[in-house]
Amino acid sequence: MLEIVKATSFCDKITWNGEVQAIIVRSSKTASGYNFVSDNEDSLQLGVNYYPAGTKVKPHRHPPLSRQLTSTAEFLHIDDGSCDLKLFTDDFEFYYETVLNSGDSVLCLRGGHSLNVLDATRIIEVKQGPYYGAAKDKIVFDDGVSK
Repeated sequence: MLEIVKATSFCDKITWNGEVQAIIVRSSKTASGYNFVSDNEDSLQLGVNYYPAGTKVKPHRHPPLSRQLTSTAEFLHIDDGSCDLKLFTDDFEFYYETVLNSGDSVLCLRGGHSLNVLDATRIIEVKQGPYYGAAKDKIVFDDGVSK
C-alpha cells in the first residue's frame, strides 16, 4: 500500500507496505538547520542542510569502516531540466509517479525506478560502488505503463 509521508516541509518519504522506498526533496522548499532526512539504517544517507553566511564546518574525515550492503541505493539530482519519475516495487509493480524539476532530488532506496525526460535534462547521479557492470548491477524490465 502506497503512503506519502511529509517528512519535512521540503521532503516526502514514499513508502510501500510500510517501508521507505524513496525520499524526494523539492527545490522549491527552503530547509533551515541541519536536516538528515534518511533513516540511520539506510544504506545511503541524505541530508539537506542550510548554513548561513559565515558558518564554518570543522575539518573532518570519515574513518575506514566496513559496511555490508545488500542493495544499491541511487541518488538523482535534477541539475537542470525536468523528467517524469516512476517508482516500482521489488516485484516490478508500478505504484507512484511524479515530475522532478530543476533542483529537485530523489534518493531511491529500494525497488525500481524509471525516468522519462521531458526537457533536455542534466542529472547528477550517485550510488554505491564498486560497479560490477550492467549485467550484475541492474535488472531492466518492461514497466507495463510507458507508451
